Amino acid sequence: MSEQTRDPRHVWRIVPCLPYDVEGMESWLTDQSERGLHLSRDGFFAGFAIFEKGVPHRWIYRYEALQKAAGVLDTSVDIPDAEALEISEEYGWKFVVRRGDFYIYRTDRTDTRELNTDPDVHALALKAVEKRLRSTFHTTFFWVVIYPLLGHLDGDGILRPVITLGTGFCLAGAALSVWILIDLIVRIVHLSKLRKRLKVEGYLDHRKNWQKSALRNHVLRISQIVLIIVWFCILLSRFGSAIMEEMKVTLTDYDKEPPFATFADICPAGEYEEDPMFEPNYIIEWSDWLSHYNAEWFECAKMTLPDGSFVNGTLYIDYHETRAPFLARGLAREYHFKDKIDEFNWKNHWIEDDYQELPLPDDLGVDYAIAYMDWLHFPTVILVEEGRIIKVRIHFYQQSNALPMEEWVRVFADSLQR
Repeated sequence: MSEQTRDPRHVWRIVPCLPYDVEGMESWLTDQSERGLHLSRDGFFAGFAIFEKGVPHRWIYRYEALQKAAGVLDTSVDIPDAEALEISEEYGWKFVVRRGDFYIYRTDRTDTRELNTDPDVHALALKAVEKRLRSTFHTTFFWVVIYPLLGHLDGDGILRPVITLGTGFCLAGAALSVWILIDLIVRIVHLSKLRKRLKVEGYLDHRKNWQKSALRNHVLRISQIVLIIVWFCILLSRFGSAIMEEMKVTLTDYDKEPPFATFADICPAGEYEEDPMFEPNYIIEWSDWLSHYNAEWFECAKMTLPDGSFVNGTLYIDYHETRAPFLARGLAREYHFKDKIDEFNWKNHWIEDDYQELPLPDDLGVDYAIAYMDWLHFPTVILVEEGRIIKVRIHFYQQSNALPMEEWVRVFADSLQR
């Protein structure tokens, strides 16, 4: 039958077999041809196979493994070399399209010889594909497991990135990463079993019952697509918010009372004046599943005290109202641990010269309190009261009178209890 006589109308079908189920795919494509659906040279896209609708005619399909790796944008291996095409056509096999690590051929001659007549050679070709899959698994495992773990050891922690990026985004990303790793393992195991069976039995089952696992594979594929769509929607939403700085508000436009103390509360009897040096004072507010209210506060101010002296400094605040007290304590430990590590030193050495703990009053009335001089030589205090946590860094300029820590730390501790 001449391929030019087919009806060129295209029909899309969800692929019911796993990508590396060689026997299932060969059997499914052959069955589709008997229904008048013949695989198009457009091949496959996003889990769909593209067919040309025509007269029912039995084509026999075969998968042949690529001998070398092919990148995502590498088109040099889309078609077999001229010699391979010539040999396959001599035996009655016509090349159709490449799918991943396999070339797909077909023939309508029942008396033609197989593409792969030597089981050992065929098994070696499958082993090459399996080896590339293992390499992909190791690379993926590093980036989705080892690299985040190294970030945790470097002080980034788990709760802080999750609350900052969004619990939904991180959970969807983690689920997608686990899915990818499991999918790679399934492919590797499947090819390994197929290769071993080929060496023992000497042949593959080209008439496999693909319907048996079709429903399960459809559910898995649809679930994967939904998960990818959800993750990308969250990603685009958060990326858009970051670009537009939707959550950032200058303090001159901020008309609410923050749930924590600020410079104005430290010197209530004096004269307060905003004194931004490098950028406008601002607050960033957002919500998350683990912490329903979060804020970052940046404030440069000049305060004239009743005695005529002045205080000039910068205030940095990280504030969270978490869903449970243990989350607040966990955040406090992560903030503390991060400041004990030099974030510019990838070897994670302790900074004995810069980091030092500072004494605090015993009667602050909070569940947890610690103070220290961080690696920037800023006095820093972390306070926790039930599910609320505040991290305060204050930098008093050299030309101003620095307020004693015992005075201003009580103000922030009291703000946690109101």
